[in-house]
Amino acid sequence: MSIAATSRVERLPLAMAPIQRMVDSPIWGRGGAPGVADFMVGNPQEPPLPNLVEVLHRNLEPQHKNWFAYQMNEPKARVPVAKSLTLVHRRQEFRAAPASVQKMLELVDSGNIAFKLGQVTELHGDDGQLTGVTVKSPDGSTFEQPTEVMLPFFGLTMKLGPVANWGLNLEENLVPVDTEKFETSEKGIFAIGVDSDQAKLVPDAPILTSVLKRVDNAVYQTIQDANDGNFPGGEVIDLGLKEKGLSLAPFGRFEGDVPQQVKDEVKKAQQGIISGDIEVPDTPQQ
Repeated sequence: MSIAATSRVERLPLAMAPIQRMVDSPIWGRGGAPGVADFMVGNPQEPPLPNLVEVLHRNLEPQHKNWFAYQMNEPKARVPVAKSLTLVHRRQEFRAAPASVQKMLELVDSGNIAFKLGQVTELHGDDGQLTGVTVKSPDGSTFEQPTEVMLPFFGLTMKLGPVANWGLNLEENLVPVDTEKFETSEKGIFAIGVDSDQAKLVPDAPILTSVLKRVDNAVYQTIQDANDGNFPGGEVIDLGLKEKGLSLAPFGRFEGDVPQQVKDEVKKAQQGIISGDIEVPDTPQQ
């Protein structure tokens, strides 16, 4: 028993080390500042926000299986976002998934969404603030739609472009893909993933690399800026290659198949973007 007790005592300073660092840090000195609640040692008797505990309990306890899912199509979830929502579409028919269209029509029937036919032709506003749009109806007439926030969505074109000349087997202008291996009928054609390393999700797929969104770096930098008192709240911050907000995933199992010349060109392009010698276009036309 004495040996076990001694080992526990020896581990105690290691376990207490994070708390000791917290006490020794400048953050601890903010404990008495107005509007700051001390949650570290279990003393939140006077939280800065009224009814904070009740709000946390009401929202953190799941009420149904979709409690933490995205539910922006439901009226209660849209209340803090917009007082009204208007959908403008150039025609009565939609090419979206039937279930999504049906859900949208139900929201229109219930009065939660206003649906109007037409296309936006002009934007109106003052000092950078959108106030309304001009919509052209199918019959050629126009009307003004008061608008504070506009979310434009572009449809898909059925034109394949250069892919049509790659020698792939096409069926009704579509590219058949083996969903087990995510391969096409033509060897040597690779895919490039986005957001995360897609090759890790489907190891057998011909995924050459992926463009990674380095959310880890963004979160770390945000916490560090907030801790140092430099967090620029209310501003939009662009994190590119220079700021380590983007990167390329390793070539993985295709490392030996990628020519060194290609690797050198990719590295050169990355350095050019970071230095500003290469300007990344904002639109496909550029």
